[in-house]
Amino acid sequence: MVGFHFSGPAPMFAGGWLGVHMFFVLSGFLITTLLLREEAATGRVSLLGFWVRRIFRIAPAYYAALLGSVLLLKWGGVYEAAGGPQAIKWFLTFNPELAPSPMNFTQAWTIGIEQKFYLVWPLLGFVLLPLLGVVLGGAGRARALAGLAILPVMLWLIWHHNISWVHYVAIFLGCGVALMMHARPTFRVLSLLSSRVVQVGLIVALYWVQSHSAELTARWAGPEQLILLFAVLSALSLPSLCGRTEVSRVLAITPFKWLGERSYSIYLFQVIAGHFVAMALPQWRNDLHKTLVVLVVVVMIADFVYRFVERPGIQAGRWLASWLAAHPLRRRGSAAPAEPVPAVGDVLPVGAAPERPRQDSNLQPTD
Repeated sequence: MVGFHFSGPAPMFAGGWLGVHMFFVLSGFLITTLLLREEAATGRVSLLGFWVRRIFRIAPAYYAALLGSVLLLKWGGVYEAAGGPQAIKWFLTFNPELAPSPMNFTQAWTIGIEQKFYLVWPLLGFVLLPLLGVVLGGAGRARALAGLAILPVMLWLIWHHNISWVHYVAIFLGCGVALMMHARPTFRVLSLLSSRVVQVGLIVALYWVQSHSAELTARWAGPEQLILLFAVLSALSLPSLCGRTEVSRVLAITPFKWLGERSYSIYLFQVIAGHFVAMALPQWRNDLHKTLVVLVVVVMIADFVYRFVERPGIQAGRWLASWLAAHPLRRRGSAAPAEPVPAVGDVLPVGAAPERPRQDSNLQPTD
């Protein structure tokens, strides 16, 4: 994403904007995996605990980046011209994708998509569908039937109503892979995708699609099919992130884990870092060298935000979720609640190990 925004015409980053859809796929996969494991361990999912951990994970850095964006606009005297007064309410309520102006925080639209996923999916997939599963013969069968029914509807909405539904399809694909890897029969099929040949093929395919994004968008008269293709390839790559595969070994290297912990803030503060570089060197046009400088600046900002904003927020969310679990809002005498499942610390698999779902070393299903 940083390369796409600041590298100019460099073809290697031409489709860097597709990275957000890989993020959507990963997010659906990781969140669903955690919810499945909590359900398997406790028999249910604590919606309140999940929502508390998510809001404390997402909100602190998001509002810090929003504050920085607003201050930059006011400093430059262009807050009103940038549509700030009309857009700010949408950003404050986690609806930036609905705002009439990007307000110097262009990438925030993805956070709005994610927040709606966090709100709806646990309720639908882990409360309502298990209730339906009582009639259909199990929660797994209910989720499978719901998936077969929902996906065609979402595809219809993309082509006949609103392209924004394509972003939810990407998340939905990640959720589907997590559900399939949780079931033994479909797990055996997906485990074939972790072979070395398939891993290399998928990496090459992902790079080719993003580097030819402009050509493919023009050929297909719009980005919808391109986004779906990239999301499908990303979803097929998920099994290679689990177990002892070459991809998972590379992502487990300390520098990648360190960057993964800070990747959320890198994403949020990249435009702010770009403004700092532009103010220091106003004549420097976008190119690969500028991308490297912006990357260094944003990593420094992200490290500070991770240490003093993100991590305290994560800890506060876990503490509050644990406190709520120990003091349930129920009548006295109810059964003691189970220990809450730790939250995902980052939506990318290269994040800190305690903040992502366990990856079985021998790639075994979780049931």
